[in-house]
Amino acid sequence: MAELLRQLNTDLAALAETARAGLVRVGVWGMLGVGSGIIVHPAGLVLTNAHVVRAEILRVRLADGREFRARVLGRDSTADLAVLLIDATDLPALELAPAEPTPGSLVMALGHPWGVEAAASFGVVTGTSTDEAGREWVLVNLRLRPGNSGGPLVDAAGRVVGINTIMTGPETGAAVSVRSARAFLRRVLAEHLRPAAAAS
Repeated sequence: MAELLRQLNTDLAALAETARAGLVRVGVWGMLGVGSGIIVHPAGLVLTNAHVVRAEILRVRLADGREFRARVLGRDSTADLAVLLIDATDLPALELAPAEPTPGSLVMALGHPWGVEAAASFGVVTGTSTDEAGREWVLVNLRLRPGNSGGPLVDAAGRVVGINTIMTGPETGAAVSVRSARAFLRRVLAEHLRPAAAAS
């Protein structure tokens, strides 16, 4: 049993280290960071919550300490999602999972809660739900705090299964589902590619 626990501890630490590479801090330029984000493409695409995007001029700080000005490519307050673009390439993007996690799955939430850099919290998925507005959520039994918003909820393989969004109780939280995130990204990218295609 002790050996199994040591191996589990090693595996979880390795998972956290890998996921931290794709975690960023999002803030208003000239102010402290207000939330987290996820690198979803090596060419500088960052996914976060819409409520984290409080201004048009933002800064994004990478895990290696570099900072960039960020441009808002798309923002949907209803879905509580936003995608940003920074002038950087060859970034360590996190993989989006093909589907939502099943109840009972082990997950890890990363972010910067209360200013703690790249904090990791572990828990399990308690279920999934769709609210009256049609938003899909992944429900988890772990603490999400201010600063976690926009950060990744990852599965045991290190794939993003949700975007940390809201605390629903003392020990519970909810993340925007990866399916909603995929649909939002497709819509935003299609809107930006359409004018380029028309011009050519």
